[in-house]
Amino acid sequence: MSQFEKDAMLGKQEMVAQECVVCRTGVKYSLIRVEDGKIITGKSIRWVKWKENGRAEKLFRRPQVGFSCIVDSEYGASYTWLTTQVQSFERVSVNELRFKTKNSTYILNKIKVKPSKLDYDDEPFQD
Repeated sequence: MSQFEKDAMLGKQEMVAQECVVCRTGVKYSLIRVEDGKIITGKSIRWVKWKENGRAEKLFRRPQVGFSCIVDSEYGASYTWLTTQVQSFERVSVNELRFKTKNSTYILNKIKVKPSKLDYDDEPFQD
């Protein structure tokens, strides 16, 4: 039994809520910063359009020059990672995008995963 399944059975709903995006879509993302190899993984990717005053204006699903990449922004103001503004990008394949920001170069990968299923017919508390 996985840790996710154990946590779900113990009523840790936060864990269930976080995992449901990947379970529902079967997709997760990895963002690799080329300069140092740092890998950021997440359940969702959005692109932030900025106002002239430096505040976020709106989130988009598709990248554009001048937008920033934000990882896991689905829970309001919190997020896992935010890049500086994109200066250029190149689509390598359907599942890979390379882009340069003011500070770094990134590779964004869309990873298809098999959605997990809880088997409620199992009896985990048997001896």
